[in-house]
Amino acid sequence: MFLGGANAEPSGQRADVIMIMRVDPVANTVNVLSVPRDLWLPISGTGDEERINTAYAGGPQQMIDTIREAFAIDINHYVEVDFVGFQGLVNAVGGVPMWFDQPMRDANSGLDVGEAGCVNLDGYQALAFVRARYLEQYGPQGWETDPTGDAGRISRQQVFIRRVMDKVASDVSLTNLGGLNAVADVAVDNVTIDATMDLRSVLGLARRFSSLNDDSLSFAALPATRWFTPGGADVQLMDAAAAEPLLAVFRGGETREVTPRLLSITVLNGTTVDGQASRVATALEGVGFTVVETGNAGGSYSTNTVRFGPGGDETAAMVARHFGGGADLEADEGLPEGAVVVVTGADFTTVLTKPMAADDPSLVGRPGFEVAVADAGLGTDGVPVDEPLPGIVPGDPPEGVTCP
Repeated sequence: MFLGGANAEPSGQRADVIMIMRVDPVANTVNVLSVPRDLWLPISGTGDEERINTAYAGGPQQMIDTIREAFAIDINHYVEVDFVGFQGLVNAVGGVPMWFDQPMRDANSGLDVGEAGCVNLDGYQALAFVRARYLEQYGPQGWETDPTGDAGRISRQQVFIRRVMDKVASDVSLTNLGGLNAVADVAVDNVTIDATMDLRSVLGLARRFSSLNDDSLSFAALPATRWFTPGGADVQLMDAAAAEPLLAVFRGGETREVTPRLLSITVLNGTTVDGQASRVATALEGVGFTVVETGNAGGSYSTNTVRFGPGGDETAAMVARHFGGGADLEADEGLPEGAVVVVTGADFTTVLTKPMAADDPSLVGRPGFEVAVADAGLGTDGVPVDEPLPGIVPGDPPEGVTCP
C-alpha cells in the first residue's frame, strides 16, 4: 500500500494504492490484485460504509480487517510504503527502464515524458507515472486524454510492477551485498511492515522475485462498476459475480456463495389484490433487500416483472431468483443509476427464503434474465468474461529493441 507523504500519522490519511499479493513458494507464482481506492464497502469496526481508502484512518489493522471481512481473504502480512520511500527504492535500484510508444504527461502527478522511446524512470518520474489519473498521450490528433481515470491508473501500476520485476531479475545490484544494503537503507526509514515480518524476509522475497517470469506473475483488477451513493458520492461498487473467481485465487482456491450487493428497491402492486405490495415488501426485507417505497403499478401485469436502471442488473436478477416461478427482467434506461422496481403480476405465488439457482429452468426461460446475467459480467455458461485492463499504457518495444 502506498500512502501520501512521509512521517504521516494514520488519522485522516488515505491509501493511494491498495494491492493484495499472494505468493505461492511451491508453485513459484505471484498473484497481484489491485483494489480501486474508491471502492464502496463496509469499513471494519465502524458500522459505516465508505471508500476503502478511508479504512487506513483507523490504522493498518482496520485496513486489514476491512479486506478480510469484505473479501474473505486471510491477510498474513502487511507492507506499507510512503511516497518518499517509493522514490528512494526506485533510485536505490538505479531507476526502472520503460518503453513509451508516444510522449506522455500528467500535469497533476508531474509525469513528463517528452519523447517516445526507452526512458529510465527515476524515483520522481516513477511515482508520477504510477499516480497518473489524468494521463495524456500525444497521438495523431495531438494530446489525447485517457478517460478511464483510476481504472487506467491501475493498469499502469501493473505495467510498472512488471518492469520492476524485469529489473530485479536482470540487475545484479540486487544480488550483491552493496545493492541489498542500498535498498535496505531506504527501506528501514520508509517501509512499514508488520510485527511478524522483518527486513530480511522482505529482501528474501525480492531474491525470490528475481527467478520469476511473465508466466509466473499474474495481475488482475477487482471488477467494479461506477455508482452514486444516496448522498451523491461518485464511487465504485464491486461486481461480486465477476470478482468471485479472482478472490478465490487469494483464498487458495476456496469459492463461496456469491450474493450480489442488494441495492434499494421499489415494490409496486401490479394486480387487484389489496395490500400485495406491502406484503411482498416485508418478505423481501426479510431476506435482505431494502425497500424504499411501495405503491400501485397503475395497471395490471400478467407476470412478475423487475425493471432496473444502469448498474441494477445484479440486484434485479437476485430479486427474480427469490420469486416462486421467477420474474421477467427489463432494462430501463429511464430509471436512475442502480434503481430497481419490482412489480407483482398475476402469476405471483410467494417470496422464497432462499433464492433459486441461477440456471433454474423457470428463470432461464423468462424474458430478459439471460441478458441481465450477461450484463452482470457473466458469459452464457456463467463464467466471468475476461476483458483487457482499460486505459492508456506504454507498449512493448519494437522487435529487436530492448530497454536495458
